[in-house]
Amino acid sequence: MKNNLFKFLIGIIIVIIIILLILILVLSRNIIQGEESLGDEGVVNWSDEISRVNNKTIFYTIENCINNYLSYCNVKELERDGSFYLDEAVGGEDMLEYAYDVLDKNFIRENSINEENIKDKIKIYNEDVAFKAKKMNEITGQYIKMYAVYGEILDENNNILENVYFRVYIDEEKGTFSIEPLDSYNSIDEIGLTNSSERIEENENNSFEYIRLSDSDLLQKYLEDYKMLINSDIEEAYNLLEEAYRNVKFPTLEDFKQYINVNKDEILNSVISRYSVSEGDNYNQYICLDRNEKYFIFNEKCTMDYTIMLDYYTIGFDEFVKKYNDETIENRCAMNIEKIRQALNNADYKYLYSKLADSFKSNYFNNEEDFENYVKNNFYKKNAIEYINVDNQNNSYIFTVSITNIDDSSAKPIEKTIVVQLKEGTDFVFSFSV
Repeated sequence: MKNNLFKFLIGIIIVIIIILLILILVLSRNIIQGEESLGDEGVVNWSDEISRVNNKTIFYTIENCINNYLSYCNVKELERDGSFYLDEAVGGEDMLEYAYDVLDKNFIRENSINEENIKDKIKIYNEDVAFKAKKMNEITGQYIKMYAVYGEILDENNNILENVYFRVYIDEEKGTFSIEPLDSYNSIDEIGLTNSSERIEENENNSFEYIRLSDSDLLQKYLEDYKMLINSDIEEAYNLLEEAYRNVKFPTLEDFKQYINVNKDEILNSVISRYSVSEGDNYNQYICLDRNEKYFIFNEKCTMDYTIMLDYYTIGFDEFVKKYNDETIENRCAMNIEKIRQALNNADYKYLYSKLADSFKSNYFNNEEDFENYVKNNFYKKNAIEYINVDNQNNSYIFTVSITNIDDSSAKPIEKTIVVQLKEGTDFVFSFSV
């Protein structure tokens, strides 16, 4: 009897332990859900292979380490009686001591750096600067993770001052880092990385914490990066356009510049309000909408390695085509009217003119300039569409719509009839009441 009771109690205890273990596993998964894995803590995964950093947490943590270092190098020099001295109002000698604390020890030894001569051995800045990482490679040693980093130094107005390279060393166990500024490189892939077992001892200035970004934070970073390029390097902004999209939408850099001149203020003031994420072949696609319903579509191959499209109607992409093909013919026509609305709001007269039915175009608009003048005088700058009625006649769908002014709710609605005829694939033509 006692034996049976003992066995029963043991069985109960085992069941309770199993349940507790399951609960711990479930809770652990819930805690880390939505965060990127940093690898198995306490397990050393050595590697002699240099790889591109795609983990966003690691990428922006390393970027932040470099920004910490640069903040210590922001030491203004003042002149007095022909001599230069450090401005104590912004930290002076103390800031350079902080910079010394985060320099790689081998770099210090090789360059005979001490706290007295550091000002002459590293680059210091006479203005507030920030670092934006563009590419990053890594290798994992016994205790140390080493990173080769390429990026840009920006001034207070986000103008690019220079392109720079660094090595960054991370001791994950101790939560410390060190920095090695680099010269004379033309590519991140020229920078050698080797396994290291030398620990990074903690001091007051070389600790770090991981920077974890949500998808929305990441996408706003991408958008801010692109806005910066529009302001400071329009040719690079042009080169970042998805190639197939660029070839159709902006065959030349001049076409792109004209578009930016018209839409620049709206783009620079954009803040992402909604987005969706899908996985393509070797890339992630982020379809973003700002508060004014303007589209930004990022195709991300790797962290900070992206191309962009500035609308969804110029060329079809997989998610839109699949949704389009799954819809009824009437709904496909409505989706095309939404393309028309988006193009109207983007002042994309070239696209709209290309979609006009030939007979309608020849009857009313001799050229694109005539069409543009008509649209400017008969539609709003920002248009919303409400459907009143729909009818089907001779393979065309006739929509009666009410067009309102997004920017002025008191403006009188415009009633229009829009006729949509579907072509092959996602192609279509349209006409409207004049």
